[in-house]
Amino acid sequence: MCNLYSMTRAPEAVRRFFRVPPNRSGDIKPQTAIFPGYDAPIVRLAADGEREVLNMSWGFVFLQAAKAARHQHSR
Repeated sequence: MCNLYSMTRAPEAVRRFFRVPPNRSGDIKPQTAIFPGYDAPIVRLAADGEREVLNMSWGFVFLQAAKAARHQHSR
């Protein structure tokens, strides 16, 4: 599985593609490199069944022996 991706589409294109109304989308910013631990936009169903866009932490950060866990955010 790849642990790096990019999201370079314009916010309106993302909302249109996933059929998310403007009032149900967070701050969608194009990002050329999204690594595990970075915040990135995701689409999910809200409690009322409508689609929404949120920024959440991407991926899994695997712990390695003799290395402390670290969290990195793109905020």
